[in-house]
Amino acid sequence: MPLMIEGKPIGGVPKTVQEFLDKYDFKDSSNKLKSGPLKKVAPIGLLYVGQREFAATSPEDEKILVMGSEDATTCHIVIIRHTGCGAVCIAHFDGYGSDKAVKDIMRVMNDLCKNKPFGRYELHIAGGFKDDDESSEKVSIKTLSNDNIHRISTNGPHELKILLTDWQGVTKYVVRQGFYMDDEQKQYRIYSSHYSGNAGESIHFNTPFSTFDVNNSTCADRLNCAVSYHGAWWYTCCYSSNLNGKYYHGNHSSYADGVAWLPFHRSNYSLKKTTMMIRK
Repeated sequence: MPLMIEGKPIGGVPKTVQEFLDKYDFKDSSNKLKSGPLKKVAPIGLLYVGQREFAATSPEDEKILVMGSEDATTCHIVIIRHTGCGAVCIAHFDGYGSDKAVKDIMRVMNDLCKNKPFGRYELHIAGGFKDDDESSEKVSIKTLSNDNIHRISTNGPHELKILLTDWQGVTKYVVRQGFYMDDEQKQYRIYSSHYSGNAGESIHFNTPFSTFDVNNSTCADRLNCAVSYHGAWWYTCCYSSNLNGKYYHGNHSSYADGVAWLPFHRSNYSLKKTTMMIRK
């Protein structure tokens, strides 16, 4: 799952919340969220989620109009939305039983979106802070990890669709059948069967995921492709695509470190927009 901050990919999930805060300032967005006006809603059409609970709904549900939860301290309010079918889930995580909760959530969301249009899962998190025993921090990192995509993709057969748009407005696509992802122990390897599309094949399947601090590249000199090309991806030595590379405006002078898909554009051209979507 590409992790985005303000619409730009940042590569792998940080190991600590402090590492996150050292690179990104969320004060403005958090102050804006806290200073927003309160909105009173009627009990009719309201679904309230308590701690260690979750609920999901879809546009076809005429009974549920608003979902909400109580205040979160070290807990996290997690909202997942599927852009294709419009299904939304809200959950109140406190770190207990979160592995099972994610599996249950994605099973419900996949059922709501079955045979619906392609889309991507958007994850929004509110709450949590730095506490002495780091309990809130652990919930944050776990929620953002690739393990969640592993749980999504192994819940039955899936399709992966990738959309690629350049700065001239040309969009190409890739569809892969039989897509799934391994867990952390198997280094988030991804697999697929049949290819279709017009963007060309450009992902190294059955290849471990590499980040700045976990080098799974296959270069004989132990070159870390994630460091050299400023991304996090399924590298060999090194890539045919690099969708978590630096975000440049089209052509760039630096070598191969942009948002690249080589069958579409050369290595010193960075794409304008990329989207990776899965559906059951």
